This record gives sequence, structure tokens and C-alpha cells, in this order.
Amino acid sequence: MKISFLKLKNCLGVKELEFKPGEITLIEGEEGQGKTSILESIQRFFYNKSERQVFVNSDAEKAETYLDLDDGTTMKKYVNKDGKTTTTTIDKGGMSPNKPEDFLKGLVSERQLNPISLIQMEDKDLTALILSLMPIKVTKEDLQAWLQEIPLGVDCGKHGLQVCKEVEKYYFDARTDLNRKIKDLSGEIKTAITKLPENYNADEWRNVSLQEKYEAISNANKDNAARINNQTIVDRANDKVEAFRSSCKIDIAEAKRLNEEGKLSTNASITNLEVQIALLKLNLEQADSKCVESVADITESYKKLANNVTDESKLAETYLAENTVIDIAPLEAAHKEAETMKSYVRTADDLKVKETDFAAKEIKAKDYKNKIEYMRTKPQMLLAKAEMPIEGLAVDSQGFITINERPIISLSGGERIKFVMNIVRATAGELKIILIDGFEKLSPKGQMEFINECSGDGFQYIITKVTDGEMRITSIQDGKKIDALTGEQL
Repeated sequence: MKISFLKLKNCLGVKELEFKPGEITLIEGEEGQGKTSILESIQRFFYNKSERQVFVNSDAEKAETYLDLDDGTTMKKYVNKDGKTTTTTIDKGGMSPNKPEDFLKGLVSERQLNPISLIQMEDKDLTALILSLMPIKVTKEDLQAWLQEIPLGVDCGKHGLQVCKEVEKYYFDARTDLNRKIKDLSGEIKTAITKLPENYNADEWRNVSLQEKYEAISNANKDNAARINNQTIVDRANDKVEAFRSSCKIDIAEAKRLNEEGKLSTNASITNLEVQIALLKLNLEQADSKCVESVADITESYKKLANNVTDESKLAETYLAENTVIDIAPLEAAHKEAETMKSYVRTADDLKVKETDFAAKEIKAKDYKNKIEYMRTKPQMLLAKAEMPIEGLAVDSQGFITINERPIISLSGGERIKFVMNIVRATAGELKIILIDGFEKLSPKGQMEFINECSGDGFQYIITKVTDGEMRITSIQDGKKIDALTGEQL
């Protein structure tokens, strides 16, 4: 379906104009002649919007647009000063659609109205547009089924292929961070191993009591001290007994001396104290017996001391016989070894924790790697099920749009024009019209390539181009050039 007749009145910069578009209609002339107004009027007719706020010519009360289609459909639209559509009339085989505006929008897609902007579009924006033409959706339920989890921060509202790339990046970043931690942990493990004795077993030393080792040394020292003490007792026993005997003789001699002195004193007292003679005689008579008793007591006392020493010596000899000297060196060595080995227990336990953590992280990193590789295959799987707008269109593993396995960023000017026009044609509505504004933005070569690409493709093109002179409208139909305003063949 194409436009067979177009009439504009008071639309933007167009006072009044009518012509019959051909397969390719080229509108040329200086700026300000109303070339773009023609395209904007057609755009406004179908989508009720234009680039400029004021649509109605300043000298008129309303703007009028008339379109006839080659299938006999006639259409009219009136827009008032406020820019609001007042009347839309459509006659299609004697019938009128219930919702005229919806009918008009259904005839064309917005991409048909200015594909030049697509040709000059940034690669990332063109990629986003093409992705929008492939309605691929990835839901949280899909991610849960694929990965047994839903990665944090992934926006499932985006295009499915973008979701796949986000998920892949999520796991790639997670694996990168995890690999860094694994590397750090590996270094920590190696450092911990160098701190431990060879073949160190922490469980062997974990419950060893340093107190028991210390007490064994202490008890051995006490036993050895007891042996020294008892040896001293044995060694000094005879000397002590002899000393006691000497002291006994001295004390006996002293007792006898005192007795003689007493006797002399007594005799003196008898001479001087006759009154007490009887008493003194009695004392004199008893003095020897008391001395004998005193000597006996002294002798017995020292005999007991000597016997005690002898008994103590015998006990010491018995202890020495029953208790050999303890070598302290092995006990001290055992204590030192236990103390040293126990100091490694915490390091060994920390090493075990790190090794367990290391193994878990390696498993997780492998899981991330598998998920990354899986997500890299997912776009191709989704695309295999998706309906492509044009043949040969695909998305590579890096998320770049390709056409016949070539990234669109590597297409030449002519190839890009062909690619974009294929998209526009593939997504066009029932009305096969394409509007091209600013044709002069393409190089002369690009213009020629565009015309060649469009010729004979079944679409109708209305093209504006800034040139010198007044506005000229040329229609190309079946290879013939016609002045669209006069109908004369050129």
C-alpha cells in the first residue's frame, strides 16, 4: 500500500501544496522552502506529533492534510490553532474505522519516518534499537531454573540478551574477586606452612598439659633436694654423735666442779652458820646422790640425741637406697618440646581453616566459571528461538549485533545503509512509505548507494535534500523522472 496523492494546506511552512508521489520522490531546494514541513506534516498525520510546537501556519485558523492511497482509501485530518486534531476522516472501501487514530498509527512504524537518523545513529543506540525489535525476555524464574539462584542487582526489566550479559558480568566480577581472595589465601597458607615443623600434627600436642610437665620437673627437683638433705644427715651423723659425747663430758666435768664448789661453800656455811648445820649436813649428805642423778639425766639426754641422729641417719640411708638421682635434663627437654609444639597449635588450626576455605572458594570459582560459560551460550540459544527482523541478524558472544556474522560497527557506509534499510523495511507497517529528511547529510557516494539500495524494493520514498534554488519535487516512477507539481516528464 502506497500514497497516490498528497495535499497539504497551512501545514507549518507550507501554504498550499499537492502532488503525486512516485516510487522515489525527491524534494530539493534552499532552506526555508518548506521541504521538511512536508515530511513533518505526513509524520503528524499518522502520529499526531512533529518536531515543532506550532503546526498551523500563522495566517490560517487550521491546517489540512489529505492523503489518497493506491488501494482507494482516502484520508483527511484537520488541526486547529492549538495544535489539536479536530477531525480525522478515513474512507476505506466505503467503511470508516472505529478508531481512526489507531488505524493511522497501525499503517506505519516510526522508523519509516526518518531512517537517516538510524544510519547516523551511534552503534550502541542502534544496537539497543535492534534488540528492541527482538522481544526476548529473561525472567527471574528463568534465572532460578538456569542457575539455581537469582544474581543480585540483575534487572530483568531489560532486554533478555542484556540480562544475559549482566548475569555473565555478575559472575565474571564475582569470579575475579574470588580468584583474588584465593590467591591471597594461597599465600597465607604457604606462609602458615613455613611456620610449622615438618609433619606437624596439632592434635598430638593440642591437649598436652604444660603444667604437668612443669610439675614433673618440680617434683623431681624436690626429690633430688630430699636426697641431698638425707645424704647430709648421713654424712654428719657420726660427727654429731661425737659432738654430743664431748659435750656430755664437758657438762659432767662442769657438774663435778660445781659440786666441789658447793661442798666448799657448804663447809663455809657450817662454820659460819651453826644454826643451819643440821640442814646443811643433810644437804651435804644428799649432794652426791643428786649429782649422780644429774649426771645420769645428762647422760640419758645426750644418749637420746645421739640415738635420734643414728635413727635419722638410718632412715636417710634407706631413702637413698630406695631413691636414685633423677636426671632433670630429659624432663626439661620434654617440657620445652611440649611448650614449643603447643605454640604451633593455633597456627595449624588456622591453616586447616584456610585450607578448607581455599577448597570451598576453588569450588565456588569453578561454579562461577561454569555459569559464565553457560550464560555466554544463552544468547545464541535465545536467539535461535527468536524471530529475527531481517535474515542474517544475530548477536555474538560479546553482545554485539552482527549481520551475516560481521559486527555492525565494522560495516562500510554502503553496507550500513543497506543494513538499516533492511531493518526499516522489515519492521514497516502496511503502508510501504519511507520518509528521508536531510538527504544531503549523506556523502554523494552515500546518496547514490542509498538510491541504488531503495530502487525496486517495493517501497515508496519521499526524500528531502538541501540544494540551491526554489523547491523542486521530482518523482521517479518506473525509471522515469516526472515533475510532481506539473506532471511533466523530465
